[in-house]
Amino acid sequence: MPQRVFVTGGTGFVGAHVVRALSEADCRVTVLARDPRHATALGALPGVTLLPGDLEDPAPWSAALAAHEACVHLALIWGDASDDLKLADLHACVRLFTLAAESGVEHLIYTSS
Repeated sequence: MPQRVFVTGGTGFVGAHVVRALSEADCRVTVLARDPRHATALGALPGVTLLPGDLEDPAPWSAALAAHEACVHLALIWGDASDDLKLADLHACVRLFTLAAESGVEHLIYTSS
């Protein structure tokens, strides 16, 4: 199992369980969180770091991604079901996957909503 894991959507229902399991497996986990104040319990877990940011702006998190062997992508850009929103989510996924590949992230797990 990879030792350093970057997680998007880690503050959601499924994501929080994934983060807890990774922490229990002694992984170092970075959770991308739009508002880390809503995830203080996760941030208190051993080996877990909360990184403020969102998928639409990679500037705050793209450098941090490179320090990880794996990325678990559970996030979704929420809102109405408009085509613009679906396109924004698709672009965010492509950007994350591209940056992960360029950064040398070896493993990527993606769930779709």
